[in-house]
Amino acid sequence: MKDTSNVVFINKAASDYIGHIDLTIPSERNDFSRLPFWASQLASVHSNHATYHIPFLLVDKITVQTTTINEIVKQYNITEIDLLHTDTEGHDYNILMNYDFAIKPRQLLFEHKHMDGIFTVGNKYNTLTNRLSSLGYSQKYQTSEDTMYELM
Repeated sequence: MKDTSNVVFINKAASDYIGHIDLTIPSERNDFSRLPFWASQLASVHSNHATYHIPFLLVDKITVQTTTINEIVKQYNITEIDLLHTDTEGHDYNILMNYDFAIKPRQLLFEHKHMDGIFTVGNKYNTLTNRLSSLGYSQKYQTSEDTMYELM
């Protein structure tokens, strides 16, 4: 078994600010055995995200605490990052554009398919990838959902 003594669970949502944010989440009232396996993973800051994917999905709204990548790096005295991975159903741009990259992850993997709206990739994606390139990153690969950048 791998040593997980350095793993810390943070019960907060990653965002571009410290505070609180409203999330729309799939309700526990749903019968998930009758839904796609990914249905329970559709929490988003965008209120119509889950029901756009599954129109009859029951959803609830909750308010959760937020933190930033900068704050996590500072609070836990992180000095190196091998992989920074975000998959936040449309909030990745906000999170990554707020990060100051004082500690540059060797690899950066993010979901892009909802970056400019549901199933929309556009200006935000271009702005983020241009920023990453200016920071010394190059694109390693891109799928229909995710993009991987690597530090050159």
